[in-house]
Amino acid sequence: MTTALLERPDTSAATRREFLAGLAAAGLLSGCASTPPAAPLSGTVDFRYLDVVATVPAQPERVLVVEGRGDLEFALSAGYPVIATGLFGAERAIAPHLASPETRDVTILRSAYDAMDYEEIAALAPDLILQPADAAAADFYGNDLLAAIAPVLPVTARSGSWREDLLTQAELLGRRAQADALVGGYDDAVRRARAELGDVAARGRVAMLAYGASALVWTDTLATTVGADLGMDLAFHDPGGAEPGFAVAPETFSVLAEADVLFLQASNPAAPEELAAVPTWQALPAVRAGRVVTLSPALNNGFARTATALVEVFAGALRG
Repeated sequence: MTTALLERPDTSAATRREFLAGLAAAGLLSGCASTPPAAPLSGTVDFRYLDVVATVPAQPERVLVVEGRGDLEFALSAGYPVIATGLFGAERAIAPHLASPETRDVTILRSAYDAMDYEEIAALAPDLILQPADAAAADFYGNDLLAAIAPVLPVTARSGSWREDLLTQAELLGRRAQADALVGGYDDAVRRARAELGDVAARGRVAMLAYGASALVWTDTLATTVGADLGMDLAFHDPGGAEPGFAVAPETFSVLAEADVLFLQASNPAAPEELAAVPTWQALPAVRAGRVVTLSPALNNGFARTATALVEVFAGALRG
């Protein structure tokens, strides 16, 4: 998971004790925030999926999302009433493929993924908080700090199993109908793209990578999974592999020479300019031919909506 590579916020035991004491003193625990608490819940769901075990409200009314990627997409796909979301990375708006009339009034948290503001979260009085399951497993966002505010649902979003993850988790929560429709929409998008593009593999060999502080060539990510569904001739594809990719240094960019098309996630906004100054990058056939397509970091984690957005990006790039 990308977030695991970033600096974690300070969630030490001392910080947690100080925070919980501060919340109690401010009256921000147990629904005592300035925002009126939701009406009493009609029941709970005992949720068990893979390594996640949680008890959550069956009909939450004020759902807050921590990271704003796969966790936000799941909340929207399950039809949860989202009141606020964090955002991963530098962007300060909900990703276009997730934005809709239902997100128009969603509060964007001032909290950043590496500087959580728990008082801000508590003041919004959520009755359910969603975060990524792998972030919860690493205690990336401070599990007990979040749980002191509201029940927490860790959401699993595995690159190669996003369909199973979406449908099974939605089913466990009694919220599968909308998720089924979204998966059907993805399948329709793939069929349309393949019908339009014909023999996708014949349009050239494809490699995908992310570039931030360093370069990571993707072997098993959501993007490669979608590419395989489209019938792309993917270099380095290793579905079910132990890692999502492998690191390459500028002096070994030549490993990408077999690619006719490169899809580049610019994790660092300055990546295109930085790479333009790297001779080994400029020497690549795909770069010389002008066949480098930039991918938004917002598309590297999610479910059917993100996968469908990737279909549109890939089809547009291969169409030309």
